[in-house]
Amino acid sequence: IRVECAQNSVGLRVPGDPQQIQQVLLNLLKNALDAHRAAGRADAPITIHIERQGDRLAMAVQDQGDPLSDAERARLFEPFYTTRPGGLGLGLSLCESLAQGMGGALAAEANPPRGACFTLRLPLMSD
Repeated sequence: IRVECAQNSVGLRVPGDPQQIQQVLLNLLKNALDAHRAAGRADAPITIHIERQGDRLAMAVQDQGDPLSDAERARLFEPFYTTRPGGLGLGLSLCESLAQGMGGALAAEANPPRGACFTLRLPLMSD
């Protein structure tokens, strides 16, 4: 796992339950590892990029698995929808609910040339 922390994000704080933030990030990392294994790229790095985006802190998990189609990305946060054999389809739905409960959002985007990027955006705490 490669962590890239933008200079503009150092020392920033977000409201929310640290365990819930950890749960979201761990689920995204596990999904990225599963995507790498399924694509035969288990040794490829997973990147976590942290940066300030306006009044939000964005934490993006980028994988190098097989690309997701537009149709798959459109349904990723639906309960019981999964792209993995044996998946329950609850992880991303739960993660999205946790993000929204902390005043944030979770989004999925393509990560050209392959893979996906899942970004957790949380509001910044005011000093």
